[in-house]
Formats: sequence, structure tokens, C-alpha cells
Amino acid sequence: MRTKRLPGGLEDLTIKGLEFVGLFEILFMKREHVQSSSIQAIGYDPVKKILEVEFVGHHVYRYLNVPEILYMRLMKAVSKGNFFNTKIRDAGFEFEEINIRS
Repeated sequence: MRTKRLPGGLEDLTIKGLEFVGLFEILFMKREHVQSSSIQAIGYDPVKKILEVEFVGHHVYRYLNVPEILYMRLMKAVSKGNFFNTKIRDAGFEFEEINIRS
């Protein structure tokens, strides 16, 4: 395995000659800043049905197999934190914490 530097000090991995050119896109989903006391930004990939939520304090979680309608409703919710807690977090979607170190 060999690595090469990417912008911002991140390393792109090359394993057995296969270069992961899109590592930046894999690690950093485009997220939209939102007005919320608990959520800083939200992103969604409609093809993969992945919802990414960045909380105040910079903890980032990915929720898997989230229907696009829930993402749209979350973005329109008056209380994004309340909607997230009741309709996504407590609904049992599989999730993972994203740890990004530069």
C-alpha cells in the first residue's frame, strides 16, 4: 500500500495498484448548513440513500438507506433537531460515525 498527499493534508490510498481517486468525495459529502441549535449541516446522496448529519461540535454521522422524502422533510422542518431525533435517529436506521483526521 502506498499513499500520496491530497489538499488539506489528507492522504489518498493506493492498494494493489488501484487508486481511489474519489477519496475526497467519499469522505466529504457536500453538506448544506442549516439553522439549528444542534445540527450544523446536512447532506444527502439520493443514489446511495445516505444521509449525513454534522452536529454542532463537528461530530458527523452517516445514516444508511434513508428515503429521500425524509431528507426533504428534514430540510423543511421548523425544528430540524426534533425531526431528526424522532424520524431518523429513533427510527432505527443503521448509522456510522465518520472520523476524519487530517
